[in-house]
Amino acid sequence: MRTKDLYTYFIFILLAFNSINTSAEEDVSMTINVATAGSLLTQLGNKVDSVNNLTLSGYLNGTDIRTMREMDNLSTLDLTDANIVSGGDPIACFQESSVYSFCYRTENNKIGNLTFTGCRSLTSIILPKSVIEYTNGVFYETDGSKLTEIHNKSLVPPIATLQTFDYVNKLTCKLYIPNGTYDAYHSAVGWSDFSNIIEDEPLAISNLPVSNIKFYSDQNSIVVKGAKIGDMIEVYDTFGVLIHKAKVTDESTRFFVPDKNIYIVLIANMVFKVAF
Repeated sequence: MRTKDLYTYFIFILLAFNSINTSAEEDVSMTINVATAGSLLTQLGNKVDSVNNLTLSGYLNGTDIRTMREMDNLSTLDLTDANIVSGGDPIACFQESSVYSFCYRTENNKIGNLTFTGCRSLTSIILPKSVIEYTNGVFYETDGSKLTEIHNKSLVPPIATLQTFDYVNKLTCKLYIPNGTYDAYHSAVGWSDFSNIIEDEPLAISNLPVSNIKFYSDQNSIVVKGAKIGDMIEVYDTFGVLIHKAKVTDESTRFFVPDKNIYIVLIANMVFKVAF
């Protein structure tokens, strides 16, 4: 083979090799609606080991959680419109003695112990907006140095504990929350442990102009004026506990609160803060 042809041959081989490597390193993204809880693995098919970016909606039970935990290359996970439901395989089981064992299982609207255990490649996660409670050790044995972003779109901080975000580096991991909710998250158990709490998630916009709604505090009560008849009003404390819930039936609505503090009021998908 002539020198020029040999050179051309090696260049061709080198380009082909680089093309193969580039393809192998490309991100693989999937968006899946899990209409039937427990079917995530089936829908992932042969991509279960290659997906980097995953967006899930629908219904996730223990079987689906276990599938997510076994995805070695999963880097970003969007669970915004996912609903956690009971059922399926246990998340984890432990044998305490020859006669006693216990298992962690999924519960409706709750993310519990060990849910993301072993997701060592995870760098960013958007939590489900339907979840109302997080228990201990949700991120147990994840690589806290890699997880740099947690997004939560709930207008009211879900219930959490001091151990919910163990194994997350709360000095470097950024917590992104809806606009106007900083005070609530900054004072809520678990969420307040993050050093970087950033208001960056847009709120839903209602047809009812904000200027029509007026608030004022009167001794131990919150008075709402100008809300549309039939709209639902919800009042939460800064721990995410629902204090009152009622439909607007008059021009003025009064809610009694247990003490003078900061409260979050939700009306027609809008959020307001009321401080005494």
